[in-house]
Amino acid sequence: MKGTRTRAAIINEAGKLFSTKGYAATSLEEIGAQLGVSRGTVLFHFDTKLALLFAIVAPLQHDVEVMISEFEKHPIPLTGRQRRAFFSRYADILATHPYAMRLLVRDLSSITQLEVPPTGPAITLRLLALLEGPSPDAAMKLRTSAALGAILRPMAVPVVDIDEHARATLVSCALAAYSAKD
Repeated sequence: MKGTRTRAAIINEAGKLFSTKGYAATSLEEIGAQLGVSRGTVLFHFDTKLALLFAIVAPLQHDVEVMISEFEKHPIPLTGRQRRAFFSRYADILATHPYAMRLLVRDLSSITQLEVPPTGPAITLRLLALLEGPSPDAAMKLRTSAALGAILRPMAVPVVDIDEHARATLVSCALAAYSAKD
């Protein structure tokens, strides 16, 4: 393996291992062994295990940030067509970064290392605000949270392969949760 390919392979393998075994339970030696390289090779590309964790999570955070910024240009709350586009894009981003998403949802040790606040990152509040609008009541807050969860939960703990059809189904579920009435 050469430079950039080695770095990408390390990120991918670490993502697999961190998201299945947990950040704390995975060693740099184990990541290297899975790739047939030494711990030293892993450390050549990443100064620390924490730097490797950030390399796994940063692309997901970046893509969600870009998405939010694009949708924040629209009046809030988003219209029906914009909500569908929002949920579809959210599902696509999570599907593009499955290891990072699973780490952030399922692994407390990685969340602790990344110093995510107990109430969730500010990015979550921005996601909710796009859907809730100003001064949402309790029911709207619940529907919005359920809508995001309708996509996030099945992707974090997949019971089926999450292909394009599955993502479309999750978007439909999110729209139904959002539109549910008391």
